[in-house]
Amino acid sequence: MSSHRFIFTKLTQILITYIKFSIILGLIINIPFILGHIFYFFNSALYKHEWIYWLKIFCFSISIYFLSISINYFYIFPKILDLFLNFEKNNIFFPLHFEAKIDDFISMAFLWNFILILYFQIPILMHILLHFKIINIKSIILNRKYFYLIFIFLSAFFAPPEIIMQLFLFISFSLIYEILIIILLII
Repeated sequence: MSSHRFIFTKLTQILITYIKFSIILGLIINIPFILGHIFYFFNSALYKHEWIYWLKIFCFSISIYFLSISINYFYIFPKILDLFLNFEKNNIFFPLHFEAKIDDFISMAFLWNFILILYFQIPILMHILLHFKIINIKSIILNRKYFYLIFIFLSAFFAPPEIIMQLFLFISFSLIYEILIIILLII
């Protein structure tokens, strides 16, 4: 990426990109604080055992949130950039030169971040559905093969067309799923 320069094609595009970057980054940083304030607002309306349950869910959700951001920043997004930037180098049919627009780069970075945040929050949603008996643990265990098929499709949809990244997402989501089943069987 160091050999590439960013361009902007409209006079106000760089200012709007900085504003968009600031808003989205501020939102990503402040989501845990906003959810924490909402959680503590409802604190007085909950019994002690309910508050402890939702505190565990909240802490696990926030830790998964930061884990997904760090996985995206350190591993997935650099792989995606390498994949797209290698189209310029590996083209044998006609010469290509890539001129990246700063707005497209920022939009793609935050889109992948939000996708992975939602992707990693699915087990917590499953746990809440189990807690409210919308689904049960037996159906999750018996229909495990369907969940793994869904995980494969989600990994293929969210990951770049690279088998290592798809396997990484599939294995990470499968591990979270299996850990969730073990925790639910213990509780």
